Amino acid sequence: HLQGQWRRGLFYEVVIAGLGTAAVWTYIRYDDSLYYYERSRGRLADEAANQWQITSDIRGLEIEQKRNYDEAESRRIIALAAQIALGAMWTINAVDAGFTLPPQRGSRVTVEALPTPGGGQVLVRASF
Repeated sequence: HLQGQWRRGLFYEVVIAGLGTAAVWTYIRYDDSLYYYERSRGRLADEAANQWQITSDIRGLEIEQKRNYDEAESRRIIALAAQIALGAMWTINAVDAGFTLPPQRGSRVTVEALPTPGGGQVLVRASF
């Protein structure tokens, strides 16, 4: 992790891995439900083309198609929310890594003595 803070870095990595897995899993579920919707829509179109009036079979296929459409739509929203959450966590991680400094291990003071032609020079450096 860019901050040099392993606990926070580990937290981000675990959350991002979990959200990535959730995004893939919810998209696969959405794709499956979309397949069932398309299949029921095709069956309804085939059945309706052979009939002149609405029968109980056609009505049942209409209900099945609506149920599959509603399920696919709700899974699409869940998949989109998982992808947005993953992007948001990556953004938070990037901002945190860019603007948070690593923790300092106390203040460090270094003293250097350098010879000069006319005597000496003492340099004192302190990090805060």
